[in-house]
Amino acid sequence: MNGAQSGEPWHLDRKVPLSLIIALVVQTGAVFWWASGLEARLTAEATTNERQGNQIEALREETKGLTVTSATVTAQLVAMSQSIDEVKTAQREMTELLRAIAAGGGKDR
Repeated sequence: MNGAQSGEPWHLDRKVPLSLIIALVVQTGAVFWWASGLEARLTAEATTNERQGNQIEALREETKGLTVTSATVTAQLVAMSQSIDEVKTAQREMTELLRAIAAGGGKDR
């Protein structure tokens, strides 16, 4: 009969090699070391992700301002273009008037 069937409590027998026990302890330690490194990397990535999220939000806000500024500049350029067209029209009319006066040669005077 073995210990489980005879009602005796479980115990470590000398038949279990010491190298197996050492290997299990080393493997367990390696798992904990790996897990702690993984947790540190996850924390660093979460921090980086949060910082990048803040930078993205700041860039979005800046872009909104630039869009408004761009629209304002575009409107101003359109108004300036219209003003230039008006000045050109007035200049053409003035040139035609001066040519007409010059062609008349001052006959009216």
